[in-house]
This record gives sequence, C-alpha cells and structure tokens, in this order.
Amino acid sequence: MASFSTRIDEVLNANGIRYRREVAYRAPYSLYRKMKNTKVDFEHLVGRHFTRIVFPEDVYVSEKNMCLNIYSYLTNCFREKPGSMVNYIDQPKSNGYQSFHVHLLSDYGVWEEVHISSERMIVNSRLGCVARRRENDISAWIDALRNVLRDVANNSHENEDGESFFIESVRSQFYNDDITCYTPQGRALRLPKNSTVLDFAYNIHTQVGMHAKYAKVNGHLASVKTVLHRGDCVEIGTDESVLPREDWRDCAKSYKALRHIHQYLDRLPKPQYDRCPLCHPIPGEEVIGFTEDNGRISVHRRDCADAIAMSSRYGDSIVAVDFQAEESILYPASITVHAVDRQHLLSDLIDSISNKFRLSINNLHTVTEDEIVTCTVNFFVHSYDELQTIVNTISDIPDVDEVKYRNE
Repeated sequence: MASFSTRIDEVLNANGIRYRREVAYRAPYSLYRKMKNTKVDFEHLVGRHFTRIVFPEDVYVSEKNMCLNIYSYLTNCFREKPGSMVNYIDQPKSNGYQSFHVHLLSDYGVWEEVHISSERMIVNSRLGCVARRRENDISAWIDALRNVLRDVANNSHENEDGESFFIESVRSQFYNDDITCYTPQGRALRLPKNSTVLDFAYNIHTQVGMHAKYAKVNGHLASVKTVLHRGDCVEIGTDESVLPREDWRDCAKSYKALRHIHQYLDRLPKPQYDRCPLCHPIPGEEVIGFTEDNGRISVHRRDCADAIAMSSRYGDSIVAVDFQAEESILYPASITVHAVDRQHLLSDLIDSISNKFRLSINNLHTVTEDEIVTCTVNFFVHSYDELQTIVNTISDIPDVDEVKYRNE
C-alpha cells in the first residue's frame, strides 16, 4: 500500500488539493457480506480495505465538482477499472451515505478501491439520517418507516411465515445497501440491492407488478426475474392475462413486491392433495395416497419407487384418493419427439400444443444430427387424458417417428 498511497499524495499535492488520506479496513460483518455475495473464502476475498480521500468543505467549489476533480487527477495517473466507478453523491444510499467510489490499478498490479468524500459526507455516513439537520429529510424517513410498519402490521396475519416475514419485510425496505433505477420518463425508484424487474414493477404501481410480463432494461429485452443494477433504465411490459406465479416468491426483494405476491398466492385455493416430488402424478394416472404427519394427503403414481417403499413401511397410512382434473389447475409435463428434419416441423409441433389445445409451452429444446431431430417440449396440461391426446396428435404429424412422455 505504501507506494500506491505515496503516488496518490504526489498527484494531489501537485494539483494543490487540500485533503487527508486514510486506509480503512472493513468491519467483520462487512467482510462476511462480501464473502457471501461473491461466494469466495476470506483468503481470496478482495477489497478487505480501501483508501479514503477526504477533503474539507469549500465554499467556492461544490462537493461533487471537488470529487470529480480528484477523480480526474487520479485517473490521469492510474488506470481505472472499467465499470468500477460508482456515484453515491447523486444517488445516495437510503441511510444518507454519499461518496465517489472507483478502483485504480496500482504499480504492483492490484486493483485498489478508492473512496472520495467530503468531511460532511463522512459525518453523515457515521451518524446516518441523524446527521442531517433538515427536518424534511428526517420526517420523510420516519414517515416511510411508519408506513411500512403499519402496512406490515395490518397484513402480516395473511402470511403463513408470520414473524419471520415481518422482520424480513422491514429489513428489505430499510437495509443500507440499495440501488436507484429509472423509468424511461426519468422517475427514480430506490430499491434494495439485488432487486429484480418485479420489484421495480410493483414499486411503480401494484397493478403494473401484478401483470408484469417482460421488461426492457437499458433498451434490451429482459425477463421479469432479471436482477437490476444501479442506474438501470427499466420499461415494463404488461399483459392482463399474466398473474403472479409461485416462482415469483423467490425473485422479489422489496417489501411491497413480496407482500403483494404472497398475498395473491396465499389466497389461491390450495390443491386437495400434495403431489409426490419424485413421480409428479397428474389426474388420470393410477395413483395411491398416503396420510402424512401434517395431516395432508400425498399422491403418488402406483409405480413410484417412493410409494412402493412407503407401502411396505407405512401400509396403515394408505388412503383412497379421488385425484380429479380441475380447470383452474395445470400440471407440468414433458415429451420427447424423434422425427426426420423438414421445414415447418417445429411449427407443427407448437401448433399441436399451443393452438389446438390452448396450452402454454414452458420450454422447447431441439437437437438436430444427421437430419434426425430430437425435440424436448415442456408444457402444462390439465390431465393425463389431455396429455395422451396431445401425444397421439403429435404422433400423426408427418415425419414424426416416436413421441415419449415423461412427467416432471
């Protein structure tokens, strides 16, 4: 660090900058979070320390301009790591933290993290919103906290997780790490770090989140599960037929998105039976039921290895089940098609599922070798009879040789 620090001193002194420099070592919990986020051990963790350049407040030069001046002087001397510059001055964290971060390449080939701050920024970073004497700032923060606590208290009873969801909700809303993203109209939305498009959509408006279908992030098409980064410009595409799905629970980070997703999904009618996670039975197949310790009944295919083992050990828990298809419930299924390659083959396959039966295809993967096509299609069906009808329809497509079904 000595040579790197010495060169910084030489550059800033040569340009008449008044400052103080210090090397700060991150706190243990900060290091733990970095290890968890980067998935590396302590020995290989980078950024255990950083160099902080602190300048006094100057009535003639704004803090932002002073940061940019120092940044300019340093990058004229050191190589800047592409994409490493973070401007917390224009986009402060929710606790009021402001600074200008950049990574510079030292003479010994290591990227060194540098924070450029004013004395006022340092005070704010240590005291948080209490350091800001303006009543409006403190009042806004208190009002935001009060609104979230009131909302959590009014709705936490609707969530099965109870107290844990309450704690997680408050933590996600007021955690120090946050990002600011923008609508195409320039509206800024502050979100927890690692938020997704879903969080952005729900924070625009509840109905936008409920029907979010896709997004354009910085002009590029993206899934609603896409993780956002500081400064992203996000445009949400909606569809009235789209509604929250079970996998949305694991994608959202912000309190508002989590609450509305949990609220909607928890109000949906629950299936009468729990499907075996190994054989994944669907209505119409030969099934057997077992009473679980929690009182729920699990349904298995009769040829399921788990069901055969349970029959020998827990024969007295076997119960009769009436596993019927319901119009509102769809089950995942997968088929593999072997065919001779030709034009419009995929179009015929998709037409047999999507258009004729109006079912959603979740995934389609094809491999062509020596004019032989192997196509795996994952989609959703209401029952085994419907699946068999689809298999028979695809089998009648010209050049299709074989259709195999495997449930998921």
